[in-house]
Amino acid sequence: MRGASFLLQEDETHGFVSNHRGGAACALYLMYLSTGEERYKNRAFHFMQTVRKKQSPEGWYSEYGGADPGYQTLDTYYQANFYALSNDDETLERLRCSIQFLIYFVHPDGSVGGEYGSRNCSLYFPAGFELLAPFIFEAETIARLGVMGIESRATPNLSSMDIRNFVPMFSSYVQAFVSARNNAKMPSLEYAKIPFDREFEIFWPEAQCYVHNKGGLYTVLGLSKGSLMPESFRWSH
Repeated sequence: MRGASFLLQEDETHGFVSNHRGGAACALYLMYLSTGEERYKNRAFHFMQTVRKKQSPEGWYSEYGGADPGYQTLDTYYQANFYALSNDDETLERLRCSIQFLIYFVHPDGSVGGEYGSRNCSLYFPAGFELLAPFIFEAETIARLGVMGIESRATPNLSSMDIRNFVPMFSSYVQAFVSARNNAKMPSLEYAKIPFDREFEIFWPEAQCYVHNKGGLYTVLGLSKGSLMPESFRWSH
């Protein structure tokens, strides 16, 4: 109750961090569902509107003014939960746009993001994609790749987390497990083709990210930091 009261009055001003605001929106909406008090619901949607205002037309959520695929998995975790709580159609459509961008930054080995992102983040929070798998084909694809990255340790997992990140990541793992088990009871989920199934190149001018796939080499360039920040992955069909 004290935390929710704090969020009713205060805002984050040191920088714009979409995942913080998404987490706050979820907490406030849970308070609304628990108490029935509209002020919590209104404040939850206030935080969501600030995130939407900063969301790029390219799909990514702003993390300190730029695109960061690793932290975008945490954005997805919170926003997918907000959708599950509120059944808000706009949240789902914005998640769809976000995930259609993000899928290009889940690498052939199942890892996500890295130095080319605005926050250098290579963490992967799986629950949002399992929650969204029944609604968004690309979410199911990312969930499948993400499991591969966790199993192979290509992506940092719980055993390598500091306590600050361990708590939300553990929560995300538990919810992902429950959601995946529920999804398994459904008819076979459709999923999108993974980007590295075909040769292509694509550039997002706002994110300043370039992705190229050819001849078994998947390369991501981050151009927003004043120099090339490449990540390359060899893979075979």
